[in-house]
Amino acid sequence: MANLRKPMFQIRRLPELKVQGKSKRKIATVPRLSRNTVQSYLDSFEGHFPDLSEVLLWSDEALDRFIRLPAKTETVPDPAHAGLYRLFEGYPKELARTGVSRYTLWMEYRKVNPEGLKYSQFCTLFRTWQGARKTVMHLEHKAGEKLFVDFAGKKLYLTNAITGEVTAVEFFVAILPCSQLCFALAAGSRQKADFIPALQKTLEYIGGVPQAIVPDNLKTAVTKADRYEPQINETMEDFASHYKTCFLPARAGKPKDKAKWT
Repeated sequence: MANLRKPMFQIRRLPELKVQGKSKRKIATVPRLSRNTVQSYLDSFEGHFPDLSEVLLWSDEALDRFIRLPAKTETVPDPAHAGLYRLFEGYPKELARTGVSRYTLWMEYRKVNPEGLKYSQFCTLFRTWQGARKTVMHLEHKAGEKLFVDFAGKKLYLTNAITGEVTAVEFFVAILPCSQLCFALAAGSRQKADFIPALQKTLEYIGGVPQAIVPDNLKTAVTKADRYEPQINETMEDFASHYKTCFLPARAGKPKDKAKWT
C-alpha cells in the first residue's frame, strides 16, 4: 500500500464515509481516489477494526504507523480441497524424480478428477500449500564466488546425419549464479573422463576460475556423501588444486542449495 499513500486527511475520510453508510463506489468519487485505492485502505481497516468508528479516534501518528505495517496474510485451507492437499503431501518426492513435472502430476489428477481444477489453478494452490509449509532463505551470490554444475534431466540423443547412428549423451550444464551466465554441452557420460573436460571447457568459456565449484553429490566427484563433510575423490581434488579452487558439493536432497537452477 506504500505506492498508494495519500494525505492523512483523505485517508481519514474513507472510514468516516463508510461509517455514514456510503458505498465504496461512492466513497471513491468523493476524495478523488481510485476505487482500487479505496478498496485497499478499507480492506486493511476492516481487517483490524470490528467498528470503523474506532479508526477515527486514532491520532494521525498512530494511524500512519498502522498504515506502514506490512500486510499480514493467512492461508486458510479450503475444505473443498482437502483431498488435493493430501495428494500434495507426496508431490515433493515425485517432483524430485527425473521427468516428473507439475504438469505430469496435474494430468494424473485430472484423470481421476475430470471436473477438477484447471492447470493454472492447480499450480497456484500447490504453491500456496508449499508456502504454508516451508521457510525459504533468499541466497545472495557474489560475483565469481561459485559455479554451479550438474547433469540435467534425461539423456539426449545425437543422430549421425549420414549413417543414421544414434548416440546417447548426457546434458552437462553450468551457471554463475550472480550473473546467471550459463554454459552447456553434450557429454559422452557422467564419468570422470567426460566430466573433467566439461569442467575445463566451462572455465575456458567463462574466462576465469570461481572460488568454488558446486556439484550435486555426483559419484564422479564425491566418494562418500555426507551432509557436512562429503569426501571428494582424488582426481577432483587434483583438478581443484591445479585450478586453485575447491569443490563444495550441495547437500544430498537439498536442490535449493543451487537455487539458480530454478
